[in-house]
Formats: sequence, structure tokens, C-alpha cells
Amino acid sequence: MEIEAATLRLADTVLLPGVGELEVRRLEKDDDVRAWFRGDEDSEEPSRVWAPAERLEIRRPGSLFAPRKRPKSVAEGREQIFERMEALGWTVRRSGYGLRNDYVTDPADTTRLQLRAQSVHLQRRSFEDGVWRWKADTSSLGQIIEYACNLDENVSRLLRLAERDAATRHAADEKWVDAEGKRARPPVAAEDGEGDMSDEDTTDDESETDARGVVVRYSREGGVLICGDTYEHRKTLKAVQAPYKLRYSRHLPDNCAWFVPRSRGTYQPRDRVELLATALRKQGVPRVVVEYEDAEPAAPRETERRTPAPARVEPAQPPPTVAREAVAAPTKVSNKRAQKQAQAQAQKLRVLADKAEAAAERELRAERVEDTPRRAEQAARIRARAERNRLIAQVMRRAADEVASGKLTHMSQIRSRAQLEALDRELMRGHWARQSAEGRRSEDREPSI
Repeated sequence: MEIEAATLRLADTVLLPGVGELEVRRLEKDDDVRAWFRGDEDSEEPSRVWAPAERLEIRRPGSLFAPRKRPKSVAEGREQIFERMEALGWTVRRSGYGLRNDYVTDPADTTRLQLRAQSVHLQRRSFEDGVWRWKADTSSLGQIIEYACNLDENVSRLLRLAERDAATRHAADEKWVDAEGKRARPPVAAEDGEGDMSDEDTTDDESETDARGVVVRYSREGGVLICGDTYEHRKTLKAVQAPYKLRYSRHLPDNCAWFVPRSRGTYQPRDRVELLATALRKQGVPRVVVEYEDAEPAAPRETERRTPAPARVEPAQPPPTVAREAVAAPTKVSNKRAQKQAQAQAQKLRVLADKAEAAAERELRAERVEDTPRRAEQAARIRARAERNRLIAQVMRRAADEVASGKLTHMSQIRSRAQLEALDRELMRGHWARQSAEGRRSEDREPSI
């Protein structure tokens, strides 16, 4: 259940994303709400402080022992598991688009649930040559319906296991970082004459180092980024393997050049981000600064989790002639500079759409050998994918007109085919969610904006 912090009681169990379920053992209320969890009762500082109007996800003692209703179907049990684990900060990845099973991963990316057609399995990472890989063998946790019936007990056991695995991973990463730091080349000793520098010269050099340092930046939106003066340390950044492996990109914002793959939109513990900075320092980077934001994202509300997002609900499409007339009359942008920038961004989208359509046309015109049923099926899939890409390109042109008119500003951030396909997937999921909420089965597989 969800309550305001002002109505919190003793013995309530608070669900904290990325942490778990914690029982309130001491409580003080004044201008703010201060709570001490089990094990911290004797501490002077409270375990958590909330504003009175802040929303909290809790469970009351009466509801802890209430009999849980048996799910009517496997799909209902699956959704109950997703809803519960998302409230605890775990990441849910549903099947489709290359994924055969559903996965629910802990914030440390070390332990996850693998939900197959009827059963639940536990999968953990193992450390091999500086890389944490998912083990091929999994442990069966039973059927999905049975697992959902005893969800409280199973989740409590899973959280304890994930906490131990995360601590083990952190300790192994620390050992690996120490070993790599000892193997790294020691810093170059000062040459003759450098020790005679004046205090003013030393101050100038320190200020230059401050301005040209490497910044390890984390936010939930942007993920883990490496910014600042990264060019001269590019070999070191490329060689880092623990606690993260870094990748270079030219399309990152704010003077950033390296990033951690698949960290966007995920919770990353502060100690792992700090350990990355320690690894860079031990491998020869003189100055590393950590900027850690959005440490604990708020858990989604009950109503928000059960209803589709409003932004994904598509309005009724007007006739094509009306849509063309609406696009042909762009709205005025008050700032000339913003209008010029919107035109440039729209042109980039048109170029991207032209490339996508040209590639689709080449796929459709290509001659293929279809002398066997398997080859014929493969050719049919290729043609269907090309038709879809051509349709996406047409949608992108209409979106470019909207960007030029000062609308759809988020579309201007698309600069690659991967981002375009990600947008298409989100549109399809929104479309299916709307059809499911309306109780209809979707037969439409075309994207729409």
C-alpha cells in the first residue's frame, strides 16, 4: 500500500528501491519524519528522513500475514512478480526483440530471475578474467503461480541472496582493481629542475589539473559517463574491466566521451561508481572526480504501475489530408535561434529517413534464391522487415515536419538507426498496452505517432 510519510507507524515495513524491505523500529515526527530501521535503533542519526507529504510504499503488520490470493493464470502471477520487484528497484526486461525469456535483475546487476513459459529460475554472475558473466546453468525456483503465491517469503529470501552476491562482487572488484593498479606503470618521477618551481607555478599547475580532470558522472537518465579530459587517458579507459567495462562514443553530451553500456535508466550503487573512480586513479589517472546524482529513484506508484503511461496513449488519427494540412502550417517559434535550430534538427531527421528508405528499397529489390521452404521463409522475413523500415522512414519524415514546427522536440535527439528502432519498440509497446487495457487483441503491427 502507498501512504504519506506523515502517517507512517512503528512496525511498518518500508519498501526502498535498490535497498529492500526495512522495518521501522523507532519513529520521530516534527517538521520532517525521521525513521530508524531494525538494527539502527540506538544510533543518533536516523536511518531515513522524509518530508511529511512524501509518498512511501509500505506494508502493515496486518497485511504481512494476510493470505495471498492465488493467481488465476500464469500471466497474472508473472505481473505480480514484475510489480513487486519493480517497487524494490529491480529492472524488468520482457521477452521479445531478441529475448526469449523475461528477466528481473537486481540493482547491482549480479542476480536475476529468469521467467520462462511456466517456471521461475535463478541466474547469477560468475567472475572470470576480470569479467562478470551470467552462468549458463540456472536454479529452478518452481512454477510461476506457486512462486507468486508465496511471494513475500520468496522475495525476502531473494533479497538476502542478492545482497550477499552484490557484496561478493564488490569485494572481488576491489581485489581486481588493486591487482590491476599494481600492474599499471608507476607515475613518472620529476625531472631535474622541476623541484625548483615556485609556489605560484605549483598553484597554476594544480588549477590546470582541476580544470582538466576526468569526471565519473552518474544519473539515472544518462547512466554512467566518463567526461572531462579523457583523450590523454584513452588507453587506460579502454583497458578498464572492473567494476565496469567502458565504451567510446562520439554522441554523448556535455564533453563526455566514454560510457558504461546498458547503464542508462538503471540504478547503479554509489560504491560501484566510486570503485570505478578508484580503478582509474590506480591505473595512472591523476585526478578523478565523482558526480553522483539520483541515488534512489522513487518507486512507481500503484496506479502508475497498473495503468499504461499517458504519453503512450495514441489519439485518434485524422484523415491523411487533414494531417498534411496541419503539418504544412508550422507554428511560429518566438526565438529565431530556436527556430533555426529546429530546422537543422528536422533536416537531420529527413536525412536519416532518406537513408533508411534507401536501404529498405535495396532490400526489396534484391534478388534472392528461394528454391527451398527455408530460404523462402527467410526471404519473406527480410522483405517484411524492409517494408517496416520503409514505413518507419515515412513516419520519420512526418516527425521531421513536426520538429520544424517546434513540436516533438524529443524526436530531434535521434541520430542513429539504433535509436530509431528503440523508438519504434516503445511505440509498439504503448500500442499493445492500450489495446490490452481496452480488452482487445492487437492485430496492427504498424507504428504510429
